[in-house]
Amino acid sequence: MMTPSKGRHGSGAHRHAASGTGHRRPHTDSHDASSERAPLASTLGAGWAGALGRARDWLKHLPHGRPLLLGAAGVALGRVRDWLKRLPHGRPLLLGAAGVALVVAVLVTTFMLLPDRTVRIPDLVGIPRAQAAERVSALGLTLQIRDTPFSATIAKDSIAAQEPTVGLLVAPGSVVVVDLSAGSDSFALADVIGQDLDTARNALRAQGLSVTFATAVSDADSGTVIASMPAPGTPVSTGDSVRLTLATSVGAISPSDLGGVGFILDPAPANPGDPADVSMDVATRVAALLSAAGATVTMTRDSDVTSPAVTPADRALTAKETSATAVIGFSMQPSSLEGMVLLTMPADSASGQAAVSAGPLADAVFASLRVDMSTISTLTASGDPVLSGSGLPGVRLSLGSFASSSDAASFADEHWLEVVANDIYRALAQLYARQ
Repeated sequence: MMTPSKGRHGSGAHRHAASGTGHRRPHTDSHDASSERAPLASTLGAGWAGALGRARDWLKHLPHGRPLLLGAAGVALGRVRDWLKRLPHGRPLLLGAAGVALVVAVLVTTFMLLPDRTVRIPDLVGIPRAQAAERVSALGLTLQIRDTPFSATIAKDSIAAQEPTVGLLVAPGSVVVVDLSAGSDSFALADVIGQDLDTARNALRAQGLSVTFATAVSDADSGTVIASMPAPGTPVSTGDSVRLTLATSVGAISPSDLGGVGFILDPAPANPGDPADVSMDVATRVAALLSAAGATVTMTRDSDVTSPAVTPADRALTAKETSATAVIGFSMQPSSLEGMVLLTMPADSASGQAAVSAGPLADAVFASLRVDMSTISTLTASGDPVLSGSGLPGVRLSLGSFASSSDAASFADEHWLEVVANDIYRALAQLYARQ
């Protein structure tokens, strides 16, 4: 009986010992986990403290544009770092998050308060060169002189133009390019009489003058300057206009010589994309000469660019219904061709008699143009509703193409346009003027 009792005691003692051992072991395990977390907390706390210390050192090395603010930020970071070192290490993640938030806030604030690294281009036009140089230098920019043009409104040695434009934001060290006014001093008009148009015009433009010109019948070579207004030697200023008179080879014809004669002028519309309506320009000049000589002139389309487009059929109808002596057409070459071409009526046209009568007209026009135009050819017109439908003698002058650089240069030359118109007028006067 005693054995079972001892067995229970022994068993209880054993359980107590086991229980005791069980109590001590969890305590030991808890101590070990805490020991493992302590280095982690210490590492994290020390890491963030080090980061804050480095941030403080970085702030010390920033430019001194905001010394008090940056200094205060550096001191605050140092104190936070020391405070973090003294905190218990039981909440490392919370301290880490707080450290990150503090660093981000300080960095964002610092960058927001740093000086802007771009500068705005100032307005320099009209101010003296020295003042402009001081203004751009104060902004950390460089002034560069590009040109010295004449100016009637900007004083000499003052800024006449600038690039980049006013108000543009650029980086420090950028270059501001300016034109420096050469002023507007009075000077004597140069004598360009006897020179050709290009030489005279270039000489006057180099002095800051604008140039216009007219033509007059003269025995001098065609295109030579025979007069100027103002006269040579007259005091002029930059920006003044000079009118040159050029000699022309058109014979003197009395205004009544073409009285009672009618002409139809057919300026075909410009090709799509052409920058100017050259056909209309030449036709208008010819019309002015013919009208001054007493002729009646009918245009197949209006010069007003805002008017509705006129179709070839509309122009042909105008030519057919108008009583006239001859029809002269003007057009532009297709983009694939270049140079001046005189188009004549085909022998098998609807009006055989008109085609025969057009022969002398074509010969006269070709001979007149050949005097002043170095290159001109002739072709037979094909599918021209105005020439074929008018029932009148006629020719068409294809002036050239803007696709050709040489043709485009001629179209921009007022003298060339005037010579072409004069040559056409001379041919018509030769054929149809009353004796």
